[in-house]
Amino acid sequence: MMPFFLTISLCILAGYVLGSFSMSHFLAKQRGVEIREKGSGNAGASNAAIVLGVKAAVIVALFDILKGTLAVLLAKVLSGGNGYCEVSAGTVVVLGHIFPFYLGFRGGKGFAALLGTLLAYDWRFFLILAAIGLVLGLLSDYIVVYTMFICGTVPLFLGVTPYIGWANQYGLWCALIACAASGVMVFKHLENFRKIRNGTEFTISGVLRKKG
Repeated sequence: MMPFFLTISLCILAGYVLGSFSMSHFLAKQRGVEIREKGSGNAGASNAAIVLGVKAAVIVALFDILKGTLAVLLAKVLSGGNGYCEVSAGTVVVLGHIFPFYLGFRGGKGFAALLGTLLAYDWRFFLILAAIGLVLGLLSDYIVVYTMFICGTVPLFLGVTPYIGWANQYGLWCALIACAASGVMVFKHLENFRKIRNGTEFTISGVLRKKG
């Protein structure tokens, strides 16, 4: 068994490398487009829907969810199920998605990767929170409402789950670690709320009508 410091460092490094892979960037490049210069200006699934179409967005979203899940599961294997390592890897995979080193640290906003980490933590809560968030998003017609719901509930989930079976003694500290990713995501989405106020934010219904 590796020393804890080496184990958690390896989990963090693996999480960042996985998170930095930007499927939306690569798909857009194949079409001769710099996705960060179009639409909402970020390299994520929501902007892929705006710039590349819904089909491309589904591919991007599934890939980003998968990398979030893989980061946590890999950390679980490497650490033997240590909650600190799992949540650290899950936090860093989101930050890697937002700040990929080879794109000048300008990536996406981390939502799908965060969903992927939740899927790895507990698939039942993933389904429950994803369904509730989706309903809220559809009712409001704004993707950012869905995003903020998940962003706020994941640290809360990690904090209370010692009482329902997940991280046991790690709960509070895991929630604090996860707050790092959630805090950055909230900051990255402030512009979306300004656009809602100004009436310029992309709506879910508008994106779904886009062909491609």
